[in-house]
Amino acid sequence: MQVVCAQCHTPYELGPEYAGKRVRCRTCQAVIQIPEIDPSTGEPAAHPEAGPGAEPDPYRSPAAAGGGQPPYGVDRAAAFETHRKIVGIFNIIVGVLSLLWVAFCVIGMIVFATMPQHELGRDAPPAGFGLGMYFVMFLLSLIAGVIQLAAGTKVLKGSPGARGMGLASGFVSCASLWGCCVYPFCLASGIYTLIILFGQGAKEFLEAR
Repeated sequence: MQVVCAQCHTPYELGPEYAGKRVRCRTCQAVIQIPEIDPSTGEPAAHPEAGPGAEPDPYRSPAAAGGGQPPYGVDRAAAFETHRKIVGIFNIIVGVLSLLWVAFCVIGMIVFATMPQHELGRDAPPAGFGLGMYFVMFLLSLIAGVIQLAAGTKVLKGSPGARGMGLASGFVSCASLWGCCVYPFCLASGIYTLIILFGQGAKEFLEAR
């Protein structure tokens, strides 16, 4: 079945499995409404049209350039969905790690608040400094953990505002230097989150929900 983009006039040869679907032109990104096949004639029921005013369908991959195959060799929407779920899971894991670090900070505050200075050891910082240090890490880890868990849940579900929340979580994860031993995983998760949600098509596929 041959179709032509009405906006840029790029021709495509599509297989019958595309009948009745909407696909995106790989050249101008206009949406092409593929006509249904007329059972009596085996031909398209109407000529497809596309233009800038057409309603976009972000969950369809671009039309095939030949042989009924997607022009980029993959279904972009399906690929993004996979990455979206991984981003959501990673942020939830990082959020849990941040909250576990909160528990560690609470233990540190209790130690510095209750133990005499001589029992802390010769190399230990003054009790007031140690208590303040753990309190700051406690507060930052708590804020980071809440943001990461909320963002991970939103991105995993594809809820409204998921992209903005996910980007905020990505930046927080990259900046979580106070997490010490959990920071390498936070950094990796943050970089991956930012790459996916800043990437081409993220706004189209996620915010268009």
